[in-house]
Amino acid sequence: LNNSFQIFQKSTNILKKKSRRLKKKIKFFVWAHEPANLKDDFLTPSNASNFNHLYKTSDELTSKEYQVFAAAFKQLGKWFDFLRENNAYDNTRIIIVSDHGCKKLPLNDFSSFKNNLVPSAFTPVLLVKDFNSNEDFSINNKFMTNADTLFLAKKNLPISDINPFTGKKLVQEKENGINVFQCYEVNEQLKEWQVQYMIDKTQFTLDKKSGWHVSDSIFDEKNWIPILEYNSEYENHRGEK
Repeated sequence: LNNSFQIFQKSTNILKKKSRRLKKKIKFFVWAHEPANLKDDFLTPSNASNFNHLYKTSDELTSKEYQVFAAAFKQLGKWFDFLRENNAYDNTRIIIVSDHGCKKLPLNDFSSFKNNLVPSAFTPVLLVKDFNSNEDFSINNKFMTNADTLFLAKKNLPISDINPFTGKKLVQEKENGINVFQCYEVNEQLKEWQVQYMIDKTQFTLDKKSGWHVSDSIFDEKNWIPILEYNSEYENHRGEK
């Protein structure tokens, strides 16, 4: 956890050492996002024991969540300044994407939902700064998924559309919506969830009875259909044809 954040903090040093060899490169940085109390600089943990999943109140969790998010974006600002100082900001496409949304606290955007934790968990951050972009910050509520990250990254670049692992062409198929599932798996040997265990796996078991079909505006509750209900409607519609 700490190592991930330290790597992110040292990202400018990494780029400095690599800059002579890097001309066109896609770089990935991962920052720690576990809730924790940080020092006033929002850059270092105030106590190692803060890194745990035990929260006395939702207010305590909210505070810890805010602090790690503030730390991450503060570090991003420093990284952007470094790119500008080295005349690399304009010719760099920057994409900031999360693997998931907030699974413990609901977002205000979904306050009217009966179960607002579900859409909150499936709504990650996705920020994009394109080459030579000088536009003001704006919000785009177009229906998107994490899978769009790849297409954003290779847009107008001479990068193949063929998936090197499968040999199949990469295509975006979301016009009719997508199906989403939770994917929590446990290391059966250790009986606990582990990041490295998840990374080493190549296949996952999805609970296809507890997913959702999502389409159009994610902020409209009727666009989140339980997967069993959606499949039933789909089969009935196909039978009518």
